[in-house]
Amino acid sequence: MGMLADRVGKKTLMIFGCMVSGVAMTGMAFSSSYAGLMFFVITSGLGMATFSPAALGMIAEVVSSRRQGTAMGIYGAFGENIGIIAGSSLGGFMWSAWGPQFTFLTGAIAAALGFAICLSLIKA
Repeated sequence: MGMLADRVGKKTLMIFGCMVSGVAMTGMAFSSSYAGLMFFVITSGLGMATFSPAALGMIAEVVSSRRQGTAMGIYGAFGENIGIIAGSSLGGFMWSAWGPQFTFLTGAIAAALGFAICLSLIKA
C-alpha cells in the first residue's frame, strides 16, 4: 500500500481511505444480514489499510530524517492509540444509549470529517 501511495498520491489515497471507511460505517449501520455486516467490516479494514500507509508516508516526507522516529511515535500515540481507545469508549456509551445504528452513523460522520480535512488542509 505504501508503493501504491507513492504512485497514486498520498493525498488521493488518504481521501479514498476516508471515503471507503465512511461507506463501510454507513453500510454497517443499515446492514440487515450477517453476510452484509461482514462485507462492510472487511471494507472498513480496506479503508484503514489505504489511509494509514499514505498518512505515514506523508509524515515521512515532511519531517526531517532525524526527527522521523519522534514524529511517527507522536502520530501513533496521539493519532491512532488515543483514537482507538476514545473511539471505542465513546462508541460503547453511544451504543448503550442510542443503539448500534446511531453509533455507526457517527463513525461515518467522523470519516466524512476526515475526508473534508484531507481535502482542504493537505497540499498535493
